[in-house]
Amino acid sequence: MRKFFFTAAVAVATLVGTTSSADAAFRMRAEQGTTTGPGVVLTDNAAGDQSALANSIQFSGTLGIFSLNVSVGTKTPFLQIPGSFEGLDLTNVSINSTGAGTLRLIIESDDFGAITPDGGLALRNEIGGVLSAPAGSTLTSVAYGADSSDMPAFGADVTSPGVIAAIPGAGAGSIGNGATSVSQSFGPGAFGGSKETAFAKVGGYSLYNVVTVNFTGAGSVSFNSVTSTNPAPAGLVLALTAMPVFGFGAWVRRRRTLAGV
Repeated sequence: MRKFFFTAAVAVATLVGTTSSADAAFRMRAEQGTTTGPGVVLTDNAAGDQSALANSIQFSGTLGIFSLNVSVGTKTPFLQIPGSFEGLDLTNVSINSTGAGTLRLIIESDDFGAITPDGGLALRNEIGGVLSAPAGSTLTSVAYGADSSDMPAFGADVTSPGVIAAIPGAGAGSIGNGATSVSQSFGPGAFGGSKETAFAKVGGYSLYNVVTVNFTGAGSVSFNSVTSTNPAPAGLVLALTAMPVFGFGAWVRRRRTLAGV
């Protein structure tokens, strides 16, 4: 398993519905709970983004019972992920909770595809960190890959902690309708893991990572979660023929049509 904290230095130094045109960008959403906050919605290089760097979003502040000292989202090409095509990274340093509650963080971007080949890939999530919290507390990281027109609709930017729009979909706070996903969950203590699934890609695509931390009492968490597309191992390539997302069968038919088969 590769090392997870290659962007930590950057973090310290700088910090479902369907997307609308307002969501077509690299964005971060951080919220207490999973519906309407309090929270923030930030767009790369727009008001509220505490990082002046392109492809890097930073937020530090208080969201209800949670204090986020440094929270950074980065993406390629600013983010370099050896051995991967494209991806994004959610890094959170010294997030503290004064009591029981849920913190959800999401980063997303819909402009991937320029350097990723069409066809069968692997969608991978790699995560490592420490959850210091009472028994029963959990952290779940879910990585999603989807068509470039399909990622969570965050609504308008909210640059100071306050009420934010609920994400539309199959239910309040729902995420990932129809997207390819891979999920990992952990309890209190040091944790780390790498997991991937088959992913079929044609043209542009979006990636998003949802990390949800449930505290049963006061505690803290720090972690680094990387979502990326990678060359698919042989076993995953075979699984692609059954995948509805992006229609791998449609990709094959398209190639046969172009070839006159």
